[in-house]
Amino acid sequence: MNIQRTCLVTFALLIMVSASLEAADDLQRPASWQNPTPEEIHDQMTVWLNDMPLTEEVRQQAMQFWSGHSDDATQAVLLEHAVRTMAVLEPTAEQIVSICLDDDQLIATDFSLDQPDLPLWIQRHLRLVYGRWLTNHRLYNEAHQQLNELHHDDVVDPATLLFYKSVVAHRLIDKDICLETTSLLLENETQIPQRYAEIARLMQADIQPLKQESLDEIARIMRNIHNRLDLGRAGKRVRTEEEEVLDKLKKMIEELEKEEASGAGGAGAGNVAPSNPANDSAPLGGTGPGDVDPKNIGHQSGWGNLPAKERQEALQQISKDFPSHYRNVIEEYFKKLARDVGTP
Repeated sequence: MNIQRTCLVTFALLIMVSASLEAADDLQRPASWQNPTPEEIHDQMTVWLNDMPLTEEVRQQAMQFWSGHSDDATQAVLLEHAVRTMAVLEPTAEQIVSICLDDDQLIATDFSLDQPDLPLWIQRHLRLVYGRWLTNHRLYNEAHQQLNELHHDDVVDPATLLFYKSVVAHRLIDKDICLETTSLLLENETQIPQRYAEIARLMQADIQPLKQESLDEIARIMRNIHNRLDLGRAGKRVRTEEEEVLDKLKKMIEELEKEEASGAGGAGAGNVAPSNPANDSAPLGGTGPGDVDPKNIGHQSGWGNLPAKERQEALQQISKDFPSHYRNVIEEYFKKLARDVGTP
């Protein structure tokens, strides 16, 4: 009997040790992506340049950025060297370098990088640099177009790509992509800039509790609308987002009205007899002389142009459980709606 018990205990311990080793292995599992080394990038650039029909003068001009490459060079520096090498050979790359790396000025220029004669390797790095610049200038929708199809294995600086893709997803309220991309970025935390890691964790903490059809989501959409208008980028996208905000607010107000109507109906359903005559009670249909019908503001074409008293009541109901700055955002939006309705 003791031998049997000893065997069972030993077997249980073996299972526990095995599970612990598997858990430790999961914790120490290598990241799914790695930074290419300076030597790998240098060799790749050399092969690429040697395959091109260049004069010796142009070749030396292109290789000047790699003559003193160091093992200590950061991926951001290597990315800049790669793009500046491309700028020696490609006019489009030269334009992007001139604006995105040198001048860094916001101008109304939209580069088209879908050029059949532009090598794919060059396109990818130009998209990364251009997308980073667009993100830094709050042009998130345009940045999404440049960065969305890029894979972290496509570029010499995968951390920068993952970081800016996550920033764009966060600002465009794409919760799933933001969480997925930040998690991928943080897999290799020891190899990325500290600011990338810290901001990634902040974005995760900020967007994780976000719920659809919430006032938080509405406020974020309105922030994006304000951002686009501030940059002079009004258009179909802004109008679509404005309609989305109106629909969400309309739905929220209708739900609050239903809750109020339901609450009013339940109040008279107890055992205590009502003190007022039955024809003034809400549960009997609201057809008496009292103002008991719910305000049907959600079904009118000009529902956003509410009278001051009704607007104040709606604001109090919508924003009572949220921080004060959300209430201010909603109030300003109602005011804008009122001005728009009054404009011929």
